[in-house]
Amino acid sequence: MAKHAIGSPLAVDLISPEDAAKAIDNHFKHNQLLEWTQSKYHANFRHISPVNLTPLYLKRSQEVLLLRLASRSLPTKAQLFKCGLDDSPLCASCNTNETCDHFLLTCAQFEAQREILRNKVGPTPLSFGWLCYYKDLNSKKIKALVEFLVSSHRF
Repeated sequence: MAKHAIGSPLAVDLISPEDAAKAIDNHFKHNQLLEWTQSKYHANFRHISPVNLTPLYLKRSQEVLLLRLASRSLPTKAQLFKCGLDDSPLCASCNTNETCDHFLLTCAQFEAQREILRNKVGPTPLSFGWLCYYKDLNSKKIKALVEFLVSSHRF
């Protein structure tokens, strides 16, 4: 039997290394997606699209900002107040709760930066869901959003 094993074709010879790597990658992606959809957190974060591993070549700090924005966990005054780290949840310039939505879409203090964002992303009306939808990998939109977050000097 051992003599026949030496001359028989190997399973490794039947599949290319690229195909094997792609099959393994697809297997892990499928399992991760399945685990995420079955987790207790999935219902609360449905607005976050599945991760696409196409690189956008952003700095780590920029990736963190985008993820924190999408998960509505930027350190806004409302978030800090909720954690007991700020005296008030109210925006200093608008006197309304400073949430991620308020900061991104309506705060008068950041209207100039928001106008630059609008000019860069085009005529699409700004909405939290659309801006935080990263699955389309619209690099122009994502980079403009990062510029908005950085130029606000808030985070």
